[in-house]
Amino acid sequence: ACQTDGSCSCDVGFSGSDCSQVSARPDTLIDDFNSSSLSKWLNMQGGYYTKTTGCSITASGQSGGRWHFSQTGRRQATTIDLDTRYASTVRFSLASGSGNCQTYRSYSDVFLVYSNNAGLTWNRLTSRSPSSSGMVTVSSLPSSARQASVRFRWWQPDHFYGSTVNYDGWDLDSIQIGGACLSSPCQNGATCVQSSSSFKCQCLSGWTGSTCSSKVNGCTGSPCKNGATC
Repeated sequence: ACQTDGSCSCDVGFSGSDCSQVSARPDTLIDDFNSSSLSKWLNMQGGYYTKTTGCSITASGQSGGRWHFSQTGRRQATTIDLDTRYASTVRFSLASGSGNCQTYRSYSDVFLVYSNNAGLTWNRLTSRSPSSSGMVTVSSLPSSARQASVRFRWWQPDHFYGSTVNYDGWDLDSIQIGGACLSSPCQNGATCVQSSSSFKCQCLSGWTGSTCSSKVNGCTGSPCKNGATC
């Protein structure tokens, strides 16, 4: 969008003075909601970030925060656009009916959908009715969801909202979208880059090896001359 001073306000995924440059999109999204940052999300509606309330700890061993949805109106969580060409799965956890949430009475399941055209149309990937113990779901991505720009959305089309807050609330947690880099194979601050069949680690200075686990040995090749000790 053009601002009054003549500058351009770029949409997500574009940059430059005239928004003509396509920004590189991340190929992996991991969010355990250990903070309230929304840098990986386009929007969150009908819910709020919490560490002290909500339905339950939604994944085994997960004790950080989560997004709790229990408000009126639309309930949805939409990711930023991702480069999923080399991704393979989406993993997430839903919970309801325990902790601060009363008996679950949803009019519909929570749907996971995806869009490869910036949200103009959406395709269903899976749907789940949240469980009181926290249901972990792993869904494989079809070819239509493995594109250079794909966003994902969890949403609940219909829900019951009575006079009691949290009557049909549910929690979303432990989001993982990607491929080989999901297991965090690169060490010592290296960047993991996914490929069609595997991954490659871009090591920080001073580290080497396929996973950047080995320190660079500066004495390799005997650089010191005239009997000096390296």
